[in-house]
Amino acid sequence: MFHKFKEDAPFFGRGAAKYVILDQLRDKPKHGYEIIKNIEDRCHGFYSPSAGSVYPTLQMLEDLGYARSIQAEGKRVYEITAEGQAYLGEKKKEVAGIHEKIAAFFKGGHHGEMHEFGHEMRDFVRTIAHGMHAIRGDPEKLKRVREAVARARKEIVEIIGQ
Repeated sequence: MFHKFKEDAPFFGRGAAKYVILDQLRDKPKHGYEIIKNIEDRCHGFYSPSAGSVYPTLQMLEDLGYARSIQAEGKRVYEITAEGQAYLGEKKKEVAGIHEKIAAFFKGGHHGEMHEFGHEMRDFVRTIAHGMHAIRGDPEKLKRVREAVARARKEIVEIIGQ
């Protein structure tokens, strides 16, 4: 949920990745990690695209002539081309729609709480993923972790009221 540009992500629909990334490049050249962090910050930590989705999109944008990569301070950075600026200009409505979805999602002044929630979810998933290696050979610990996750899910369902 927090790592790929998916159609069911809270702000991004099909094909939105290219608009979001080009929009990131509009003000200055950036390296891939900087793009990822900027998108994560813009989404208050609730959403963070993976390198596995950002870099292929950057490559596609290069192939289309909308972006180019350059070396700067020993890093590969990407900048928008004139063609990319023109394309982004043609897609103003789509880009504005993405910004509107992000603003609407965080409407109500809960930005900090949503930001913290996003980080907690990411850390929760990482903890479980990394912990699986440690408990792989211990069925009792695996069962306890699974039960803890089930209890957490049940409590969240009760809080949400679904």
